Amino acid sequence: MIEVLSDAWCDQLVRHCAASEPTLLDAVIDLQISGAPRGRGRLTIEVTDGRVTRVVAARAADPNLSLRTTFDDVRAMLRGDLDPNVAFMTGDLKTEGPTAPLLALLSAWRRPAVVAARRELAASTDGL
Repeated sequence: MIEVLSDAWCDQLVRHCAASEPTLLDAVIDLQISGAPRGRGRLTIEVTDGRVTRVVAARAADPNLSLRTTFDDVRAMLRGDLDPNVAFMTGDLKTEGPTAPLLALLSAWRRPAVVAARRELAASTDGL
């Protein structure tokens, strides 16, 4: 088991996403997570050629999309208990930046390959 939001977890996320078809818009996403363990409340997610290519536990230097949510909501999303579309519509997932990369991300969340990757990641993660 790997610890959620650790460097190993970030690497595993990239590996799981690599198997899915390219559906995202290229972006640098800054994800701020309040209430995350061990001060790991920031992720930089880089999307290149439609795929997640890099995830690091750090603040993005120059993001073109910023997302803010809670650790509890991130865990619920990864387990499949919370749809990020619902979190966005209810204001639990706050955004700043262009909507096109966000809409592509929200759309991809429901694709079968992404659901399978998310389940595999959740199953190998301690703390979910």
